[in-house]
Amino acid sequence: MSPGITDTDIQRLSKHLKLKPSQLVEQYFTLDSDGLYMFTQSPCPFLMPDNYCSVYEYRPRACREYPHTDRRRFEQLTRITKENVSVCPAVYHILKKLHYT
Repeated sequence: MSPGITDTDIQRLSKHLKLKPSQLVEQYFTLDSDGLYMFTQSPCPFLMPDNYCSVYEYRPRACREYPHTDRRRFEQLTRITKENVSVCPAVYHILKKLHYT
């Protein structure tokens, strides 16, 4: 599951990686049917073997907000929350405590 990458994310990452935005996009991203940039590979190309993020301070907004359970009304994000239950134990346990599972 790839997060949606914004133009702001691309600008921030390209500056950090010292790449032109077009080079960053060509190397790491593809456009999906909704017009959002997504990583071309999974897991994330910036995930290191020890499961730490090599661009943590510059990571995309969706990564910063993951698993999206800190939003005031996160139940409005039911589709992504449901997807996150299958890949993120924290989301599962939060929903279990809220009696959503």
